[in-house]
Amino acid sequence: MTASARALYQAHLDVVTRAFWARSWERCAPHLKLPGTYRSPDCVQELTTVDALKTMFIEQRDGLDRMGATAYHRICASARFVSHDRIEGSHDTYILRNSTYLLAPFQSSMPLIHENGLWRAQGITTEARNADYTVVGPTLFRRLQDRDADIDRTATPFGCPDAPTHGRPRENAGPEPAATGDTT
Repeated sequence: MTASARALYQAHLDVVTRAFWARSWERCAPHLKLPGTYRSPDCVQELTTVDALKTMFIEQRDGLDRMGATAYHRICASARFVSHDRIEGSHDTYILRNSTYLLAPFQSSMPLIHENGLWRAQGITTEARNADYTVVGPTLFRRLQDRDADIDRTATPFGCPDAPTHGRPRENAGPEPAATGDTT
C-alpha cells in the first residue's frame, strides 16, 4: 500500500522538527533541498548554499530560545501529490512556552521533492512575520547583503526588515495575566 501525501508530509515534518528542536543539523540537512526560497510577509530569501541553510537553521532555533519557547510543533493541515515525486502541503505551527502560545498559531506551506529515497523540503512560505519569528536571522541577513552588495536596497533590503528585532516575542503574545485585587 502506498502512503498518503498527508502521511508522508507529516512524517517529514516530524523528522525535521525533532532534528531542529534537538539542534541536530546533521539529521536535518538530508531532508532539505537547495536552492530553496524562504518567504514570510516581510521577507523573501533565496538560499543556494549549505552554509546559508545551516546558518538559517541555527539562527531560527536560537530565536526560539530567545523567545523562551519550550515546545515547537508542526501539524499537517493538507497535502496532495502534484506528481509522483512532488507533494504540496501546508501545516500549522505552534510555538509555546509551557502551555502558552508565544505567537498565535500560524500556517506555512512547502513543496516536498522525492529524491534518493527521501522527501526533501525545497523552501517554505509562512504566515509568520520574520520580525516575530526568525526565519532569516541577523548573521544570515548580513551574509546575504554582502553577497548581493550590488542590489539596490533603497526600499526594503531583500524584502527583509532590519535584523536586530528578530526572535523577540511580540508584546501581545500570550494571554494577559489575571487581574489581582479588588477592581470595584
